[in-house]
Amino acid sequence: MKQLYIFFLLSYLYSSYLIEDGYDSKNTIFIYQFGKTLVNDNRELKIEKNGKLDLEIIGLPSQLLDSGIQINANNFKLNTFSIVRDLITEKDLLNHFVGNKIILKDYKNNIKIDATLISYKNNTAVYGTENGVIINPKLEPIFPFIPKDLKEEIYIEATGIGNIGTSILKLSYFTEKVNWEAEYHLILKDDDKATLSANYQVQNKTDKSFPPSEVFLIAGKDIAVTSPKNYRAMTKMTSVENIENSSNQPLSLDIDDVMIYKVPSKMSLEKKSNINSSFIAPTQLQMKKKYIALHSPVYFDRNRRNYSSNSLKSTDIFIELNSINKIKYHLPEGNLNIYQIKDGQKIFIGNKSFPKTSKGNQIYFYFKKSDDILHSFNQIEYEENNRGYKITIEAKFKNLKNKKSEIIWQEKPGKFAEILNSSVDFNKENIFEFNASISLDIGETKKETLTLFIPKRD
Repeated sequence: MKQLYIFFLLSYLYSSYLIEDGYDSKNTIFIYQFGKTLVNDNRELKIEKNGKLDLEIIGLPSQLLDSGIQINANNFKLNTFSIVRDLITEKDLLNHFVGNKIILKDYKNNIKIDATLISYKNNTAVYGTENGVIINPKLEPIFPFIPKDLKEEIYIEATGIGNIGTSILKLSYFTEKVNWEAEYHLILKDDDKATLSANYQVQNKTDKSFPPSEVFLIAGKDIAVTSPKNYRAMTKMTSVENIENSSNQPLSLDIDDVMIYKVPSKMSLEKKSNINSSFIAPTQLQMKKKYIALHSPVYFDRNRRNYSSNSLKSTDIFIELNSINKIKYHLPEGNLNIYQIKDGQKIFIGNKSFPKTSKGNQIYFYFKKSDDILHSFNQIEYEENNRGYKITIEAKFKNLKNKKSEIIWQEKPGKFAEILNSSVDFNKENIFEFNASISLDIGETKKETLTLFIPKRD
């Protein structure tokens, strides 16, 4: 009988394998800017006996997601697998703290009671307090710490058929709590020059440290992460390097419309860590401040013909950076810190959202409102008939800057419109938008008019 027991024990030992991480091979991590993270983890699988095989894959983050897991190896045919979450329970803690002091919390009355856990047997907890002994109170035990001998574990149990030999077990899974973000810094030097730099921050908020791996940063809110097959196009990567990149800055990779950045050297991601690195070296760019006054016609019934606003208002400033020939890859959205050089000192003046900018486009974003140039719009004539609306708009602009300036009148009817008359030349951006550039001398005030016809829909 004893010999039979030893035989079964040896059979179990030879057919059950513990698969640890840390194998020195090509691991890759794809970190989404606003979502999940895909980990491709390679591990050594050394099998010493043919036949049925049980694997226990450990060294996983507790933030592991249940979907999207793939397991492959040349000497192992997978049949089934499951995720085991062996987490610390209240029962485990009660068993450990027998004879020790803890706190009982009465959440209903917001009261804490000092207590000693006298015993815990058959799911019955007995506590001693200054007022006597209580059994299974409807109170919440609060433990002073998590004992080191109690360990939360998560692992994958896999069963299949194994063949003698050594190969690489390729494990692919998704996890949460690993992300990255881009942070930009813009230094305004004068009215037509600025310096842009950026860094990226990788945050590993999981309870697992990842060994040195090739790291790819994926940008875009609109990327759905459901399965690793989103990356079937990974073989189509083409490196496009910023002409001013240093060796430690990531390379931009094009995969269809997805923005991907490869970190040049392998990166270790320690648990609960934040890692910052250079993304864009300081780059001087030509800058334009665009003063834009936006107006949209107001459509009234026959009893109200006019819409007037005679008071002059502040004008919106947008900043356009000539980045086409300087930065030759896509820029993800992020946080933008803006500084102004004043008396040789760099002063922080504001924080904005940095817009996603495709390569080949200028960087363009809203800056602030300004009283340097003021404007107002008045609808001075209004006619309505069965065919449509005829609206005349009077615009007033005033330059308070100490130099000749320009403001853009941006008219957005929101519907198909036709220009009947105007005192200034408009460019038709599309059927719903017209733009005109108005030049203003120092202290000059100008009035311009525009008459639109907006047909009614049949």
